[in-house]
Amino acid sequence: SDPTLARSTELKAAWYAGAHDLPLQQVLPRFFQQLATLLKVKRTIYFGASAGGFAALFYSHAHPLSLALVANPQVNLLNYLEGPIAQFRQHCFPQAADNAALASQVCVNIADLYAQSVPNFVCLLNATGDRYHLYNQTLELATRLKPDARNRVVMHNDYYGIPGHSGAIPMPVCVPWLKAAMFAPNLYADSLLTKLHQLRARVPAPTAPAPAAAKAT
Repeated sequence: SDPTLARSTELKAAWYAGAHDLPLQQVLPRFFQQLATLLKVKRTIYFGASAGGFAALFYSHAHPLSLALVANPQVNLLNYLEGPIAQFRQHCFPQAADNAALASQVCVNIADLYAQSVPNFVCLLNATGDRYHLYNQTLELATRLKPDARNRVVMHNDYYGIPGHSGAIPMPVCVPWLKAAMFAPNLYADSLLTKLHQLRARVPAPTAPAPAAAKAT
C-alpha cells in the first residue's frame, strides 16, 4: 500500500518515506491522527515487519500514546544495504547525491527520534537467526533510549525455525502480541507482558462427563 513504490518497479522498499514531491512523513501523521479522532479509536497500533517496521516506528512516534508493534524492523537506513537505498535515492530523491544528502530531506534514522523522546509505546520483536537486523538495526535504537523511556519499550528475541530475515517471524507469532496490546489495561511494558503471559497460559481441558449408568432392562 506504500504509494512511493509506484515510482518504479525497481524499488525493493520505500519505507513509506515518500519522495521529494510526495511528503508522506509530513502528511500521513496528520491523516492518521485525524482518522483516529473521527473514528473515535480508543487505541492505535501501528504494525509492520522489515521495511514496514521502519514505517510503524516512525508513524507511531508521531502519534502520542499509540503502539508500534514491529518485527525485525529496519531502524537506520544509513546502516542498511546500499542497493535498496541507492534505488530509493535514485527514484524518489534524485537530487540527493549520497546518503548524507538524503538524510537532509527525509528521516532515515528512527533511532535519532527515539533517542530524544518516546511519546508512544514500542514492542520490538526480533528473530535471533536474523543477526543482521538484530545487531545492525534494533540494537542501535535500544542502546540509545533514555533510562526513563524503557518502561515504554518491550524487546523480545526468539527463534522460530526460519534462519535469516524473510519470514523469520511468522504472523501467528505476532498475533498474541497484538491481542495483548488490544486487551492490556495500558500499553506500558509490564502491562503488555502480564497480558501476554495470561494469554499464553494453558487453559485446563474440560473434564469429560462421566458415562451415564446403563438402564436396567
